[in-house]
Amino acid sequence: MKSRIRIIDFNPYNIHLACMDVKRGQDLTGEMVIERKGDHLGRGHAFAEDIEMGLGCTIYTAPELYDFDGLLMEEERLLGLKVRVCVWCKLCISCL
Repeated sequence: MKSRIRIIDFNPYNIHLACMDVKRGQDLTGEMVIERKGDHLGRGHAFAEDIEMGLGCTIYTAPELYDFDGLLMEEERLLGLKVRVCVWCKLCISCL
């Protein structure tokens, strides 16, 4: 199932940089939300009640839809993983 990738960053320095970019009017290709300490996240599908943010964060949502089974993340990159399963047998030469 295709879905959007969302990156949540709790680094205070990056939150400060994101606020400065918003003030300068810098435009991103995706959606950037800046949550500050004390902000409230409305309840939705994941939570039974409203949540108060204890830390600030930036939330970036990519505009494209991706069809990955998993993601690996490091300092600068995201690596999308796609798992392929052989339906004919558990181990076959073409899958090794």
